[in-house]
This record gives sequence, structure tokens and C-alpha cells, in this order.
Amino acid sequence: MASSIFGVDDDTPAPAAPGQGDPAQAIALLAGELAGRIQAHFAARAAEVGLSVPEAKAVLAIEPEDEVTMRELASRMNANPSNVTVVVGKLTVRGFLAHATGAGDRRVRPVALTESGTLLRKRFQDCLANNNPLTAGLSAAECHAFRDLLTKVSEGHHSAP
Repeated sequence: MASSIFGVDDDTPAPAAPGQGDPAQAIALLAGELAGRIQAHFAARAAEVGLSVPEAKAVLAIEPEDEVTMRELASRMNANPSNVTVVVGKLTVRGFLAHATGAGDRRVRPVALTESGTLLRKRFQDCLANNNPLTAGLSAAECHAFRDLLTKVSEGHHSAP
């Protein structure tokens, strides 16, 4: 029996504890619970290295030695291209991104991480790994297994319609 919002016992069964009942439902509930902590961790680590959340997403979305168009960067960030243009402008002024000189269409100006941007990206990745709410309390072997499962889930998501 569960207690209603008015503090009176009713006839509805108490919710199952995580690990009991439907695994998909438990995973969804746990993922929702973790989402807020993950977002807070990401924002705090971005601030530690002097980035806003959108700037941090942009820096992570560009691999070192990679050149990406604004459209591709917006896709990687799951963001509106006009918003990405503002973020790229700020990162360019700060010296973390530079417009590449492409040999193709001159209307398309890809961006790339500068040397400073590559160093910042590495520093941010290191900050993200410290005290990460997803891996807190896991052994090294559990972290490897968890990474493999997340990779499998992520790859499945990208191939789904």
C-alpha cells in the first residue's frame, strides 16, 4: 500500500524498487534521475575551464585536426545553426577556433580547433572524467563494461529512424 499525496494510505501498490519489475522501466527511471546530475556536472566542469555549456559542446564536437562546416557542427551539437554561429564567433574571438581555408566552395567556411582549442578540449575532457556521476563508485572493469554498453546503446540510437 502506498501513501497518497494527502498522507492517507490508498490501495495503489508502492512503486517497485530499481532492479525489480520491468528492466526497461527501471532503466528509464534511473536514466531520468541521472540526467539532471549529468547536466549539472557538465555545466560545472565547463565553467571550471571558462566555457558556457554551448561552447563546451562545440569544443567537444570538433575533433583535433578536424574541419567542420557550421551545418555539420550544428548537427553534431543537435542545435540550431544560427545559435552555433554565435557560439563559434565567441570561440573564434577567444582563439579556440579558426576558420579553415577550404579549397572548395568559398561560401562554406569550415572551422577547426586551434592549438589552444585542442588543449582546452583535452583539459575539459579530463575535468569531465573527474567525479563523474556516471562512474562514481564503479571499478575500472565496471567502467569498461559500462562504456561498452553505452556505446552499443548510442550506436543503436543513431541507426534508429
